[in-house]
Amino acid sequence: HGTMLTLHTTPDHITPLLEGTALEIAARNSPTNTVVSGTVSDIEALTARAAEAGIRTRALNVSHAFHSAHMDPVLTTFRTTFTTLNPQAPALPVISNRTGLPLTP
Repeated sequence: HGTMLTLHTTPDHITPLLEGTALEIAARNSPTNTVVSGTVSDIEALTARAAEAGIRTRALNVSHAFHSAHMDPVLTTFRTTFTTLNPQAPALPVISNRTGLPLTP
């Protein structure tokens, strides 16, 4: 299923550490906070390489390597499930995190 790792640096500093692996940049949370997804063994190796390079890391407590091609095997299940859904208007108001105003369907 894989896992994820936060690295406290820019994607430019991480990219060379990803060469030769199946690791992917999954998210850029800020200019100096980048998340990588991949197999457990690749993430463990990246953690060691990052420590050698003086880059702080934090393992994420996740069940899968989200936001990456490692999630492709579940796409068929998602597509099948979503075709059975019947979207409806929300019963509770949904507030925009950008404007603070209620959203309309």
